[in-house]
Amino acid sequence: MSESLSAAQIARNTVMRPVWKLIGGAPTMTMREMAQQLGVSVVEIDHFWTSCGFPKADPDTYMFTEQDAQAIMEWRQEFGEGTLGRGTVTSLLRAQSYMADRLVLWQLEAIVTDFQERMNLDDTSARLLVLDKIDEYVDLLQSQLGYAWRRQMAYLLLNTNREVETREGKADAIDSYPLDRCMGFVDMVAFTRRSSTMSGAALADLVQSFEMACRDVVTTRGGRVVKTLGDAVLYVADELLVAADIVCAIVEFLNSRPEILPVRASLVHGRVVSRSGDIFGPPVNLASRLVDIAPRGQILMDADSAKQLQASDKKGYFAVRPATTQELQGLGEVEGWLLTRREGKRGEQPLLRSSTLEIASPAVKK
Repeated sequence: MSESLSAAQIARNTVMRPVWKLIGGAPTMTMREMAQQLGVSVVEIDHFWTSCGFPKADPDTYMFTEQDAQAIMEWRQEFGEGTLGRGTVTSLLRAQSYMADRLVLWQLEAIVTDFQERMNLDDTSARLLVLDKIDEYVDLLQSQLGYAWRRQMAYLLLNTNREVETREGKADAIDSYPLDRCMGFVDMVAFTRRSSTMSGAALADLVQSFEMACRDVVTTRGGRVVKTLGDAVLYVADELLVAADIVCAIVEFLNSRPEILPVRASLVHGRVVSRSGDIFGPPVNLASRLVDIAPRGQILMDADSAKQLQASDKKGYFAVRPATTQELQGLGEVEGWLLTRREGKRGEQPLLRSSTLEIASPAVKK
């Protein structure tokens, strides 16, 4: 009992230094006092606070700093001046807070694991050491986050510009499903049964290896990971040839990794809508159903998407063939086609387009 209390006291004393650095110093205001300072209601500040994903706070507890007041003032200013609608500003706040919540957990757990493995520490000792040293990493982590955000936004803006240029004069530009995308799922086979026999650490390693492998293949070949679901990943690409290359590369790579469970996958082309970083629409539902019936180690497409791939694959990188016809709930009878990369084409990428960032501005010769 005394050891537990000692560890807790050490943690408490250690953690306040980085916490105060992160939140802008020791708390100096209650929610009620901050509301008075800003000339807003307590309800307004509570709405901001809970939109950030934090639990409701006692309005008379000292837990806020001038940094919090500045953030709330900027939030109100955005919709107060009519730059963006209130609902949109709050939605963006929720999105940023949701991503930040996941990101900081990922970062902290990664550092804990690193300390455990490199220094041969138990979990408690590793976490105490992280609490003691985390302020050494805060500036770097924050700087890398800003850099990654700026680069990702730049890449997205250029891709969006390229897409809308191709829409000019087309009626589908205002379609309820405005985005023409190729998407699919990659799923680990027998994950539920296998995971029930694994330790927590082994399960975490399996999921992390699977997700990171998928993410590396998808992004380096020109696609994007929409979301991860533990035993599955939803990927998306702009062109069908690119998507076919991505999913073939994922299946080829993962099926060669004995530490990862065998996988199966799907690929569908169609129109979707994007909200909150996710994509929605009939093609997503179809891709989800197809991966459920795909054979182990194989990739299943619908007939329309497979025939489109055949028509666009002028150099014969891929082979597609009818495989199964099944009645799928909510979709009716669906004809599934198997997708494979042709022999001799492994390692080749069918569509090598220069980065949009390279196209954006010609190199300046010095």
